[in-house]
Amino acid sequence: MFPLTTPAIINHSEPQNRPMVLGLELGMIQNDVIKVIGTPVSKKIAKDQSRVHNEIWFYKGFRIKFQNLTSQDTIELCSIMILSQDIPLELDIKIGTSFQKAKTILMKKFKVYSDDNSSIQFEFRYGKFMGGIIELESEKGLINKITICRNDD
Repeated sequence: MFPLTTPAIINHSEPQNRPMVLGLELGMIQNDVIKVIGTPVSKKIAKDQSRVHNEIWFYKGFRIKFQNLTSQDTIELCSIMILSQDIPLELDIKIGTSFQKAKTILMKKFKVYSDDNSSIQFEFRYGKFMGGIIELESEKGLINKITICRNDD
């Protein structure tokens, strides 16, 4: 689903070109997320053998994932997945929006990373050297899932 590449330097470096959902941005730490949207309905926590710590927090209509990719103890928000029409991305794009309409709107603001008949990915920059992906997936011409993530996720 997500490209497994190293982070790229992307031409869209202006702050307004970073997508936000409910005030959340990639790279936020857990305490800041709780201050913005409250505690999750439930959590799933996993730690693999390479000491990478993953947490998925579930909220009504969306879920978010935290991960530490460095030796630091801090884990950061690395993806946001929108599954409900009640949670807008921005610019009036949400679940159920026409895939073509959303594609046209986002192409004015972000560079296309990959495109096929049922999904499209846009790239953006959210830190000094960190790139991210916005992925829209569709079924029958309507968006059914929106994901914002690091491009190494």
